[in-house]
Formats: sequence, structure tokens, C-alpha cells
Amino acid sequence: MDLALTGVDGRSDRTSSKTSDGVDRVAADIVEAGGAAIGIVCEVGELDQITAAVDQVVAAYGRIDILVNNAAGRSAVLSTILDLSIEQLQRNFDTGAIAYIRFMQSGGLRLL
Repeated sequence: MDLALTGVDGRSDRTSSKTSDGVDRVAADIVEAGGAAIGIVCEVGELDQITAAVDQVVAAYGRIDILVNNAAGRSAVLSTILDLSIEQLQRNFDTGAIAYIRFMQSGGLRLL
């Protein structure tokens, strides 16, 4: 579940992922291309990690100009409807639609 913003032209970006390898690699690519970036490990299914990620961005850059939500669990995609468990479906909601709303609520007031 990677969230990534690539940036150049003076933009400062943040990238987050479930693993440090993913964020470190994307952040390094952004910096190498002339942008500024920080990498943040974030499990998007966990509200406290979402809040912490938003707080880290604001601490580093002072505000959030753009929020891109593109992380989602993929477990339900790998199942047929007959094999889909409620736990898989709940995980997809937690890391998809619910995480999107949580990020918007955590970061929305900082978009000003």
C-alpha cells in the first residue's frame, strides 16, 4: 500500500508506505529529481498512524497543499464472492474508503 507524490519544481512532497523500503526509495527518487521529500511509514488502516503521518507532514512543511489518497487493500480482489470473508471485506473498507475519509478529516483543516 504505497502512497506517493512525485515532485519537482520546488514542491515539497511526502510519500508513505507500509514499509520503509517503499518510502525511502520514492523519497530518494523525488530528491534526486530536484524536489524535497520525506518518507513516512503508515498503515492506512490505523487511525493513529494516519494522524501521525499528517502531523509529520505539517511539522516538516508547515501545511498540506494537496492530499492524494490511493492506498487500498487488495485481499477481496483475490477472492471469489463465495470465498470472500467478512474479515477481508472489512480490511478493504478500512484501508480504502474509511482510510480516505480519515486522511481527509486529519489533513483537511491543514489544506488551508
